[in-house]
Amino acid sequence: MNGTVNRIEHNEAFPKNVIEQAYAASRIRIANHLARRLDLRSKTVFTFGDTADEQTSCAFSVYPNGIGWQLGIHVADICEFVPEGSPIDIEARRRLAAVSNGFVKTEMLPEKLKELCTLTVGEDRLALSVLLDISSDGALQDITCEESIIRVAQHCVYSEVDQYGITADTSAVFALREKYAPIEKKLEALYNIAAMFYSQRISKGGIDLTVFRRVYDRDENGNITDIRLESEADLRAMVREIGYFVSKSLGELLHKKKIPAIYVGQQAVDRETLDFLATLVGVDKEYSNDFEYMYAVAENSKASPYYEFVCNAISAGLPCNSFSDKPINHVLCVSDKVVSFLSPTARYADILTQRMIKTAISAKYDAKNLNLNKKRREAQQAAEEATRTQEYLFEVARQIRNASIREYLENSNESSFVGFPIYKDESGSLLIIMECGLQAQVTAEDAKDFEFEPAKPYNFEIVAFGTETQPIILKPVE
Repeated sequence: MNGTVNRIEHNEAFPKNVIEQAYAASRIRIANHLARRLDLRSKTVFTFGDTADEQTSCAFSVYPNGIGWQLGIHVADICEFVPEGSPIDIEARRRLAAVSNGFVKTEMLPEKLKELCTLTVGEDRLALSVLLDISSDGALQDITCEESIIRVAQHCVYSEVDQYGITADTSAVFALREKYAPIEKKLEALYNIAAMFYSQRISKGGIDLTVFRRVYDRDENGNITDIRLESEADLRAMVREIGYFVSKSLGELLHKKKIPAIYVGQQAVDRETLDFLATLVGVDKEYSNDFEYMYAVAENSKASPYYEFVCNAISAGLPCNSFSDKPINHVLCVSDKVVSFLSPTARYADILTQRMIKTAISAKYDAKNLNLNKKRREAQQAAEEATRTQEYLFEVARQIRNASIREYLENSNESSFVGFPIYKDESGSLLIIMECGLQAQVTAEDAKDFEFEPAKPYNFEIVAFGTETQPIILKPVE
């Protein structure tokens, strides 16, 4: 495996005082919190994940309420076990985020504390619950936040629920139908609610957020033999749509109540990059608004062979989500009051947001009960910490992606690869963006007689793979 991934792995042991605090937290009796928390253990609450044993810190519930539904999102109340300024808090702030996949593993919290905050089926857990009353046409009627106690009834696997809906009468489908029968009507209600949220967002200028996930095919020796893009599971898309609506509604509530909060958004891609991508995917450049322009480019790319290239180019222009203590434009969804709070066990940014929400609850959403200047300073500092978290996560994802693609290219039997010439630098070298997303170069010697049109694909052969800090060297295929 490429050394890039090894260099960013920092899953070192936690300090002794952090471990001691985690074990002390594990001895806290949840029953002692009943008197001051909303008891939702009688409610059917369920979680979602890629695998049956996936750890998750976010759960869902949905019930008819006379006007439509009460929708609930329940997030593990990690702040109950991670007091601000404590050893665990200081260490989590240093680590910023947890990342786990086939290439790299980092932890933000000790395993004992993660277990305590994982929403496990049949176990009582402390949670922060956001409850929304939704009318039958998908309109938000009311929203409240409560410190609660929940008990997860079922864990849903994305691929299983998607397969559960197919019509084939196979033994596997029969087994899945039996497994998910107890929450069938609730899942159907969630799909209907998500569809209404989607329609509302699109009507206000949002774009289709359907994404493709990179899938690596490996041989018996573990080598990558192919890289494919697969459309995400329908259930995952539904969960994301509902999660976005709740994050937006919560942000609007805090803003309305003048409670300092942390808002998330993204910067625009520069016009030169947009023009280049627009040429590539056939989008008219007559857009006065850069956000609308980028939406059109992103949407057109989904129907083109350059989807991943466009995604990578946009990512380069948007190095990370940016956080602010003031509402800002969210480039993907056309909303300016979005907060991030759904993954407090994996992102320090979400711990910070959770603290803000709990402060609002304790103040009964009355700004007069807060030291606003102090809270605004705290929000600004928290926004800066959140931005650092996202910068770290982006860098991890970028390095993992590049290491994986390099591994694929090194093991490939192909003699040439598609690339897009960008420009020649002062030395005469030609910058290439490969279709797989990696940056590469053609030397000045090989580029001097090469005639090219920007945004047009050409075939190149690999001359040298370079290093983790140097680009791949290509040569035009004659």
